[in-house]
Amino acid sequence: MERLEEASVELEARAKALTVELESTRRRVDHLRATVVVGEAQLDRDVRSLESLRGDVSLAEDMVSSLRVKADEFEAGDQDGPWRARIAAGRGGRLDIARATAETDLAHLASACVATVQASLDEVITESRISNATAT
Repeated sequence: MERLEEASVELEARAKALTVELESTRRRVDHLRATVVVGEAQLDRDVRSLESLRGDVSLAEDMVSSLRVKADEFEAGDQDGPWRARIAAGRGGRLDIARATAETDLAHLASACVATVQASLDEVITESRISNATAT
């Protein structure tokens, strides 16, 4: 009878310990789920930011190309060409800086993406587009 009572007390203690451990595990799971939701939202924002940066880089490259063509035309056809070419080159230089800044931001976003989700930026964009398409 004493052995049964001791076993019963021991089983109750183990049950309480397991209940505490189960509750702790549930809290960790809830916390991790919340963290995943926050991470997914941040990832969506980062993907949108990336797409915007890519557009900015493309626009800057187009503008630089256009200004270089204009600079060449001014230089070839006008006696004020060198002066106008310097102005156009100055604008092109500013656009080159803007493009380089956007590319740096893009590279930083790509490295942050790899560090955060262990996937390349293109993989994250593809996954995000698939997730967004299936969500709607």
